[in-house]
Amino acid sequence: MPQSPNNWTQPDTQPALYDPVLLRAARQIYQTYRTVHPQRMETPLGVVIHRYHYRGHLIFKKLPALLLDECFIPFAFIQVD
Repeated sequence: MPQSPNNWTQPDTQPALYDPVLLRAARQIYQTYRTVHPQRMETPLGVVIHRYHYRGHLIFKKLPALLLDECFIPFAFIQVD
């Protein structure tokens, strides 16, 4: 549903749905980071991941500007309890 110019800054109330393959790849990127850097305790904001190549990197400071084939997966979707 297109948003009118008056409310374009309002967040979308629809829950985010992510491709399970992208979620799996994002979790693997995070797990690799934790394995390589076990002493670091900083929690990332999430992972930027390429939709077709599944290459990605963790984001810690601010939300990135994404390229067309990239998506941002927030840490809440990556974290597995």
